[in-house]
Amino acid sequence: MEDKKDKTSSWILRQAAWASLWALILFMPARSFAMTRPADLVTEPGKEEQEKVKAKFGEGFRVLETDHFRVISDTSVRYHTVAAGLLEQFHQLARPRFFKQDMKMVDCHLINGGRDYENLMRKKGFSHHGSANGIYDSLTRSLYARRYFPDGRQSGVGTLFHEVVHAMIDADFGKNQPPLWFHEGFASLFEVGRVLRGQWVYGNPNPWRETPFRAAFEKGRIPGLKTFLETPNSDFDTDGEQRNLLYNTGRSLFLYLLRSHGETRLAEFVRRFRDGEPPHSALSAATGLGLPEIEKRWHSSIRRLNFGGDYLNRGKGPDAPRILEEGTRKHPGYGNLRLSLAIEYLNRGNYPKAILHALGALEDSHLIFRQQAHCVAAAALMTTDPNASFRHLLKSVSFQPWNDEILGRDYELMAFMLEKIGRNSKAARIRSDLEKMRELDRRR
Repeated sequence: MEDKKDKTSSWILRQAAWASLWALILFMPARSFAMTRPADLVTEPGKEEQEKVKAKFGEGFRVLETDHFRVISDTSVRYHTVAAGLLEQFHQLARPRFFKQDMKMVDCHLINGGRDYENLMRKKGFSHHGSANGIYDSLTRSLYARRYFPDGRQSGVGTLFHEVVHAMIDADFGKNQPPLWFHEGFASLFEVGRVLRGQWVYGNPNPWRETPFRAAFEKGRIPGLKTFLETPNSDFDTDGEQRNLLYNTGRSLFLYLLRSHGETRLAEFVRRFRDGEPPHSALSAATGLGLPEIEKRWHSSIRRLNFGGDYLNRGKGPDAPRILEEGTRKHPGYGNLRLSLAIEYLNRGNYPKAILHALGALEDSHLIFRQQAHCVAAAALMTTDPNASFRHLLKSVSFQPWNDEILGRDYELMAFMLEKIGRNSKAARIRSDLEKMRELDRRR
């Protein structure tokens, strides 16, 4: 049991730590947002255009524009604005890395409700795509995506990035469009990516894809490399399970190329293939390896990378800690997985392990949820190291303009800490900023 002297010393240390937070706040440099925020890339085309959109789609719809996208949506003003800006910023960051041709304006229909989206798919003649997250129609250069499914599940901005890659491929390859194994495999690579403070971050497994893919891989059901590179487009018209297997196989191949050979080699493969070189020789030329060795290393990459996504996908419910712990032991460098484990520990009050895994997640350059990782670290450090906690909160909120969701906990923690040291007016401003964001995120 802690004696009275120890309690007094502990109290003094805590008070000293909170007092030092004053210095951190008083001499804190102004936060720099020199990089362009998504909202800065968006314009509102005017009342006449808004009236046309409302007449065609309904009263809750509006249109926002960027240099390459005309986004029609009935989502909230904030989500609509951020999504439009992220589309433009993604195009600016990704297109020059892989493609030569610029892209003409694309119409993007971003529908909030799951049933509303599926009704629109039927109306447009895409009823066979009604259960999908989104589609790109090359004939009309139009993108369709949902925010929610009928059961309340979200479809995030990764869907938008996937579909925009189809539009960029369409523009770059022109009349000589590549086969669907390339279209879908390459587009799927960009699903678990995000624009973070103006930087494009990607190269992760896609958890919901990896569980069925792992099962198929372990049963020897995925096609061999040579066979896959010759997959006819008609194979993508089969039942959902077989079609998804082809999507997931293609994604895993492009993930292997990116993570094992680097973006420059991946871009070389895309360039050679676009210029008419057969996929087999383009792969060998870009990697410096023969097909048998590529296939061997690709399969090793599946076990090393994709299986981590399976653990993250299954890491929910009562068994979450056990599954996530096992996954983290086998895939310690997978930041998105370590972050989920950190959240589990934080929710259970195990702050040392929450800090350990949140900081470990931040070491992964592919981590796309950096705001959440900083927020977890801040919450876990609050009582023992207020200075470090506040620094993590500052880093956390600096990502918010690029986040499609409002993560209010970091703002609330920051306001609480400021109130703790008597900075009530500053705390009130932070709470007011959070409420303004939440107000913009309410649908009218």
